[in-house]
Amino acid sequence: MPGRSDIGEVLQQSKNFGVGKVVYCAVVHFPETGEVAFYDMSKVETA
Repeated sequence: MPGRSDIGEVLQQSKNFGVGKVVYCAVVHFPETGEVAFYDMSKVETA
């Protein structure tokens, strides 16, 4: 992910529906911190 030095694992890819716009999101787990976050797939970089 841009702005992060650790590599996350994509757990799930899903659609997140917003108002008037559909954003395709990924659920990403960061093992180093135990953090789980949702990210816009357009910001996810394959490593």
